[in-house]
Amino acid sequence: MNEGRIWLAAGLAALVLAAPVAFGSTERIACLALSLGFSCLALAALAAGARPSGSWPMALLLILPCAQLVPLPAGLLAAISPQAGRLHTLAAETTGPDRAATSWRPVSLDPDATLTGVLLLGSAASLFGVARFCLTHPAVRRLLAGLLVATGMFEASYGLAGHLGGSQEILGWRKTHYLDSATGTFVNRNHYAGYLEMTLMVSLGILIALSGRADGVRRGGTSGHRLARLVVLSTPRGGAALLLAIATCVMVAGLLFSRSRAGIVSAGVGLCVLTILSGRGKARRFAMSLIAIVVIVGALYAVAAGAEPLMSRFDRTMQDLTGSQGRLPLWGDAARSAAAFAATGSGLLAFEQVFPALRTREDPQLRRHAHNDYLEVAAELGLPGLALALLLVARFFRETLRGSPPALGVCPSNGSGPSHYSDTLLDGADALLAQGCALGGVAAAAALAFHSFFDFNLHVPANLLTLSLVCALALPAPRLLSRRPQHSIGPVPVPS
Repeated sequence: MNEGRIWLAAGLAALVLAAPVAFGSTERIACLALSLGFSCLALAALAAGARPSGSWPMALLLILPCAQLVPLPAGLLAAISPQAGRLHTLAAETTGPDRAATSWRPVSLDPDATLTGVLLLGSAASLFGVARFCLTHPAVRRLLAGLLVATGMFEASYGLAGHLGGSQEILGWRKTHYLDSATGTFVNRNHYAGYLEMTLMVSLGILIALSGRADGVRRGGTSGHRLARLVVLSTPRGGAALLLAIATCVMVAGLLFSRSRAGIVSAGVGLCVLTILSGRGKARRFAMSLIAIVVIVGALYAVAAGAEPLMSRFDRTMQDLTGSQGRLPLWGDAARSAAAFAATGSGLLAFEQVFPALRTREDPQLRRHAHNDYLEVAAELGLPGLALALLLVARFFRETLRGSPPALGVCPSNGSGPSHYSDTLLDGADALLAQGCALGGVAAAAALAFHSFFDFNLHVPANLLTLSLVCALALPAPRLLSRRPQHSIGPVPVPS
């Protein structure tokens, strides 16, 4: 059974690795391929003894777009969703009046896109469930957390190398957009920044957990501290912390060179969350110092290579928000679209088809998204879908933050107190990793939740799937398969 979980985790790792490399998996064929892969893994997990244990908001969130695909009589559709009935009628009249009067129609105004959206949501749910099942093996967290850090460093390094080296290609394909920014293997710099936000927070969270424990090895004075740090760096744990610090600095530089304003500010929100959750007193000061060092190193590198283009983008922020083709007018039309389909939604991923018929202003740009995940979800799934999505987010934060910030088990300020991340058969290193994943996962989710007010990262398959894995790693560890008699893991010591 243990070996089966390892193989399942390896399959998860391969699919999660492939998602961003395939240009963020924004093409339908890539999304379908990922859905097939995650479906096979879910079936294999069920055969291995996994039991569905998802929350009811997630189940309802999957059922809702499926219901949007069910054909309804034209009269019934017009009664429950007048706008959908009207737009379906206008579309059907082009094929003949008889069909316009008699055909059955689904709520979704783009059934093909909605079916793709159902498969994508199902993939995210399958990834989460399989990851939680596999995490009962102690080696799986190391594999999946290491994968997130490694892919984040790869994306950052690839984006930096291409941008600073003058290459305008992505894996051999010529770039046509965002030529002045690093985008890694993504097409859109904002989605690249959203991906780096998550991997950066996970990397920093683990680094804080490992360094906090390492820094508390000796408490016998300043000279003892210095000696302890030198000794710790020569250990596997110290080496891992050093590699994490390097990876984190590279990700900070990659994020800055993306020149994504919302991405950079959202990462700042994540860093604030990391600081708050790291504990109080000396623990918080230690975390702040560690974060500051990493950010300063990455920022100095970015400034040395040229910071003027980024500063000029921030100077244009108000114009890009309030201009005639800015975000605020776009959000106003998106809000009107959401109000028009408040009860049933227009269909998951159908925004691109519906929005042109409802916008109130001329716009030379083809708007495929609302550049606000919350408004777009409300327009596509209605207010019930938005409420379910927000409830799912609230349940995640409740599970990870229940009790108090020190309940995460990362650097509690007084050196005592319970941790619901240490009630399983985790040994010291794995307990620290679980605590770091929890800290980084909460910060990553908070950063992406903030970024979603300004962009549509959750509509990008690679980022949605990565967020699902981050959340699976952040939640309290499931009870591990027994390796030895259970013992209690104490809290992480604090640097004095």
